[in-house]
Amino acid sequence: MRKIITVLALAFVFNVCNAAEQVIATVDFKKVYGEYWRTEQADKKLKAKEDQAKKKIKKHLDAQKELGGIIQNMMQVLIRDDLKLSAVEKGRRQRQLADKKKEYNENAGAIRDFKNATMKSLEMEMRKEIDSIQGEIKVVVAAKAKKLGFTLVLDKNTVIFTDDSADLTKGVLEQL
Repeated sequence: MRKIITVLALAFVFNVCNAAEQVIATVDFKKVYGEYWRTEQADKKLKAKEDQAKKKIKKHLDAQKELGGIIQNMMQVLIRDDLKLSAVEKGRRQRQLADKKKEYNENAGAIRDFKNATMKSLEMEMRKEIDSIQGEIKVVVAAKAKKLGFTLVLDKNTVIFTDDSADLTKGVLEQL
């Protein structure tokens, strides 16, 4: 038991000594990310792609709505002319109606799949852009911190208190 306490005490002392050697800086990562010119550029590019995808989806939905209207008309005509039609003609129109309903259901599934795939693709592309931009910012922050002799940089938004004497945000923004 005495050995364990001794080992823990030594470990604590060494950690305190190591902590004393660290020089800590902060950076407002959210501000840097928000004011970085590539962020706005990426947002515009992704917004344009999203708008284009929404137009394609709307085009498909409009075609689907039109097909739904055709099906409604076919059903109304079939009901209205039920007594006037021969059995053969009635059967033919019912098959046509069934084919249109099948086409409608298949289109609905295809539209749903297209929408999901498109949104997933846009989300993945957005994630790649964000990761790329964050990587660039981290490289600049690391270079700035090393140049100024800092050994640890924390995000200002996660720090409870700082006097801003070691804030790298302005310098990083100027370098980007």
